[in-house]
Parts: sequence; C-alpha cells; structure tokens
Amino acid sequence: RAIKRGRLSDECLAQLATVPGMSAQLEEWKRLAKFESVWDARCSQFRRWVESAGCLPKRRGRDAQEHKLAKWASDQQCKLSKGHLSDECLDKLVAVPGMGERVEMWKLVLKHGSVWEVRHGQLKEFVQATARLPNRRSAEYGEEKT
Repeated sequence: RAIKRGRLSDECLAQLATVPGMSAQLEEWKRLAKFESVWDARCSQFRRWVESAGCLPKRRGRDAQEHKLAKWASDQQCKLSKGHLSDECLDKLVAVPGMGERVEMWKLVLKHGSVWEVRHGQLKEFVQATARLPNRRSAEYGEEKT
C-alpha cells in the first residue's frame, strides 16, 4: 500500500530492491499503481458524463465520446467476469448513478450464464408471484424492465 500511495522514500525502495526477487515485484506494483491512476481518471470521466447526460452511455450513442465510454464500461464487465476488477474499483464503479443495477445484472449473468437465463428466471418469478404475464406499460414489480 505504501508503494501504491507513493509513501515509501527512494531510499526504502532502493533497499527493498536489494532483496532477491523484490525488484520485479516492485516494478509490478508500480505498473499496477499507474494502471489504477489511469482507471480512476477514466472512471471519473465516466461518472461526469453519466451525471451530465442523465443516463449510462450506449455503444450506438450520439457521439464518439459516448461510444468510447460505453466500451470502457463493457470492458469493466469483462474484467469483473475474469476476476480482474479490484473491490476498490468495483465500489467506485457502483457509485456511478445507474451502475449499481448494471453491476448487479453482471453478477447475475456470471452466476446464471447469460442475460437470457437471468431474464427468463425473472419472468418465471414474476408470473409465479402475480399469476399473470407482465405488462410493459405498468411499473408495478419493475414490469417495464422484464
């Protein structure tokens, strides 16, 4: 953590580098710290765009910036599915308006295998609970999303 936050002096880093195998580890930690600062910058950019637009970006959006940010969000889903998204990054992503629900769907897809399987399960639960099919025009039970 101290390395990640830049809290170790150059002298301490030099001493650590003398430990066999530690030099490569220090380089890896530096690389990760740089990656996280780039990730934080992109996440901040994503948040600002969402707050300004009032919605999440779409791949077939209005402009190149929206497309780029939608692709970045999709990349985060891939990282989550491979276990490459840290809890810290995930927390920051979920804090973006609308992303909490999106991340929950990603997690359901990881558990059930596909969006179709998730939606199929939601439909079955809805019909069992209400004894009827959902109506797109009604907001009851989140019907507009089913």
